[in-house]
Amino acid sequence: MFNHIGITVRDKKEITGFYINVLQFRVEFNFQLNKELSETLFDIQKNTEVVELILKKTKLEIFIDDQPDFRSYAHICFNYKIPEEIYYNALHYGYKTFVQEGRTGKTYFIWDNSNNLFEIKKEQ
Repeated sequence: MFNHIGITVRDKKEITGFYINVLQFRVEFNFQLNKELSETLFDIQKNTEVVELILKKTKLEIFIDDQPDFRSYAHICFNYKIPEEIYYNALHYGYKTFVQEGRTGKTYFIWDNSNNLFEIKKEQ
């Protein structure tokens, strides 16, 4: 049923810096969303570069757009066999992190430089 998640990133360098180096995704392909379709779907009137990333069966569509920050409760939660590895990758590459100790163990929170929040848990 699930196909992909689309999120916005301000700087294309984040693709390698965060999504590949930290979260371990790989680039599937790139495409250009033309201005007309962008306006029809998102009410944004400009051509936009999109990078599709994949990790196992999880796909992310990353829309490159230098728009200003906006605040929300949106976040993406991924399960990893070794979540500590992702956390240490984030620390190594200088990303903001937070660790919450809970009744079922540690949950790791990692932000990319566009303020997208990722919750990282241990695979059950």
